Amino acid sequence: MQNGLTWVLLGLLIAYALFSDSVGGLIDKWAEAIKRFEGWTPESLSYRNNNPGNLRPSSEPWQGQIGINQNFVVFDTYENGLRALKISLINAATGKSKVYNPSDSLYDFFARYAPASDNNYPRQYAEFVAAQLNVDPNIEIRQLV
Repeated sequence: MQNGLTWVLLGLLIAYALFSDSVGGLIDKWAEAIKRFEGWTPESLSYRNNNPGNLRPSSEPWQGQIGINQNFVVFDTYENGLRALKISLINAATGKSKVYNPSDSLYDFFARYAPASDNNYPRQYAEFVAAQLNVDPNIEIRQLV
């Protein structure tokens, strides 16, 4: 009986995956795309700070935050820096952020995440990330979780 139930559940999961119309589940790829755009190399500030997303300080310190370097958070480990980036993305996409709205497009998101006023290129950033995720940059970020 248990084996039959396993096959039924497996079938349901496959059907959901095949017929689901949401993108979803792209947090890991989204974080990786940000890390790439931020130039994650041993010479980069993000690498030296263990901060793959070049996150800035927030009102609440991140787990593993040990300092600030050039206005960016320094983490004790890469794992804590990556975790903070993923939490930040999930919060943005699920309405738990004071800065982002789940209905924001990637263009909207990166206009605030990496504003042109800080000598960034938010439009190119959004288009790079969208290409990495194989989505349109106009997608609402809520669809990425």
